[in-house]
Amino acid sequence: MKLTRAALADLRARSLRKRIWFRELTSIERSLVSLTIRVVDEVKSSRLGGLLGAIVRRLEEALESKFLRRTREKGAELAVRFAQIAYSWGYVKALSWARDRAYALYLGVSSMNAPSL
Repeated sequence: MKLTRAALADLRARSLRKRIWFRELTSIERSLVSLTIRVVDEVKSSRLGGLLGAIVRRLEEALESKFLRRTREKGAELAVRFAQIAYSWGYVKALSWARDRAYALYLGVSSMNAPSL
């Protein structure tokens, strides 16, 4: 995600709407994001980008639903397992499966919808 004024303002609005803005961030972190929205069009400083990146990751994680988080985690486990099996059979390109987020989400949703035996 590119750290721009619009992206940060959107993230702040979603966080306020979901009531996690005050729960997840300290007053210093909230001030940093708000001040960046007011002053900067696009973050170019690597130091500021690192600080804001950590804050953005925490907010994005908190905004994610529990179902989606569980689905993503289960799918990531399955993607790694399937990639290892396919690699052991000689398919070298299978290693990229473990990093494919869409594939992991697909596997997670499929496993959640599969009937238990």
